[in-house]
Amino acid sequence: MAAGGYQVNALCRRKQKCESLFGGIPASTVRLIEGNLESPEVLRAAVEDADLVFHAAAKVHSIPRNRAEEDEFFRVNSTGTENLLRACGNRPLSAFIFFSTIAVYGPDSPNPLQEAMPCHPEGAYAKSKYAGEQHVLEAFKKHSMPSTVLRLSLVYGEGERGNFQRMIRGIDRRRFVFVGNKRCLKSMAYVDNIVEAALLAAGNSAARGQVFNVADPEPYPMQVVVETVARELKVPVPSLEFPASLMRMGGKVLETFGGALRFRPPFTARDIDKLTSDSICDVSKIQTTLGYRPPIELSEGVRRMVGWYRAQQVSGALQS
Repeated sequence: MAAGGYQVNALCRRKQKCESLFGGIPASTVRLIEGNLESPEVLRAAVEDADLVFHAAAKVHSIPRNRAEEDEFFRVNSTGTENLLRACGNRPLSAFIFFSTIAVYGPDSPNPLQEAMPCHPEGAYAKSKYAGEQHVLEAFKKHSMPSTVLRLSLVYGEGERGNFQRMIRGIDRRRFVFVGNKRCLKSMAYVDNIVEAALLAAGNSAARGQVFNVADPEPYPMQVVVETVARELKVPVPSLEFPASLMRMGGKVLETFGGALRFRPPFTARDIDKLTSDSICDVSKIQTTLGYRPPIELSEGVRRMVGWYRAQQVSGALQS
């Protein structure tokens, strides 16, 4: 939006970390507001004079070890969303776009995942994001808030510091091992494709009050993803495989010890099931309703992210 000449209010927890995201964009175009989703004053300032709101703030990439950490997910992802909606209540918005996750469907949902399916979220992150969705959709029904929910598949791209970056690092260090079926299918989307979906939703009244899955049209076999990353890194393609059954057994052992010693194990049998099973999104709704055609294919998206990863290594931001 900022690159397109729009005036942008960007709410961030720390201004210094956000400044690098807007490199090359005139400072007069972006107004950085430091704060969080718990402060009514900060939120009112963030939406001041706003026509569009893109709500991507969330607590992610951590596993709660106790009740207090679980509560934090709900405080940010659910109550924080409610707070932002309240701050927007009197504004004549044209769109409120909420970024959610396909994790809300639950790990046992059948493929392909479709928006009309019942949701059975598991874990603090998925449950809190689903609660946030309900606040957004309720605001549409009760207060005519022009809101839309985007359920994102696995997102990768420059700046991503979750599972995809860890996979890149593992392949680069020759430490990546396939677990179970390396041909399992995963729906994914490069970050610019997510931006494309968000802009389409913001500019189309048919998106109001709707939920859309967002992913590339076809899922990718994990083997293809790994081969693409290795090719861009210019390293050998990983070939080692570890049986999923043994990893599940190890997960169960860790769960037993974790329960006895009161610590959260690094992985569980459930985690292995998620890793080795298909996760496929049906994106026909967003294609038909909004004309969604993601512009960046896997090879180009991986090329860009690996380029960013290498640059971070050179700068010392990442350890090689």
